[in-house]
Amino acid sequence: MGYTYVKTVFETVQMIRRCPTAPDTQSSASTDELRPWREGSERIAIFIDGSNLYHALEESCGRTDLDFAAFIQWIAGERPLFRTYYYNIIQDEKRRPAEFQQQQRFLQALNLIPYLETRFGTTRIRDGQVVEKGVDIMLATDLLYYAWQDYYDMAVLVSGDGDFAYAIQTLKNLGKYVQVVTFESNQSPDLWDKADLRTLLTPDLVAQENLWVNKEPARKRRRRTTTGTTRRTTRKSTASTSSTSSNGRAEAVAAQ
Repeated sequence: MGYTYVKTVFETVQMIRRCPTAPDTQSSASTDELRPWREGSERIAIFIDGSNLYHALEESCGRTDLDFAAFIQWIAGERPLFRTYYYNIIQDEKRRPAEFQQQQRFLQALNLIPYLETRFGTTRIRDGQVVEKGVDIMLATDLLYYAWQDYYDMAVLVSGDGDFAYAIQTLKNLGKYVQVVTFESNQSPDLWDKADLRTLLTPDLVAQENLWVNKEPARKRRRRTTTGTTRRTTRKSTASTSSTSSNGRAEAVAAQ
């Protein structure tokens, strides 16, 4: 095991050395001239912070029935898509059996989406609350590793979490580009400023692009007051489960 670890570290270092550096902002050449691809033809990989997206949908739209297949297709457009990665935690079957069953149905539908993989962190009990562990570091590690492997030209990060700002800057230093997709309710200025491309989601935009599972307007619910643009690194898992709609498409739903 020690040999394998050392070998992996050595290979990673070599890959970093071979990666192109970010364009010098003082160079006379424009960014368009330095990019090896034309606008719209860049290879992309999508990284979805599931808990962050769920809370943003709930706070901004009062509903969470997002059609993930349509959402991914809308983000990609005509750009070649390497893969989509979805990050979250698995609900505790003993503590929250109903939410666990809902999430399992959701994941079954989610796994039917082509070129999508799921990644799960762990949970811990702290002061009687279930908190997520390891999700952010898992996402950041994949962002960097796939960049070093040159699997994509542009990372599309669906999150507003400012904890990813340094990872985003590192990607840019490696010669990659970053698009951030998020709602204003959970938008971190640090992350937003680091992005090369920025897509601000709004309830009207989601409806206009036909990205809801249930096309009829949802009944209005009381929205929680947003107190800031970033979430804490340690996230309480109070409403991060998911389910499937009646027609089998994946949608996020509240965990009561």
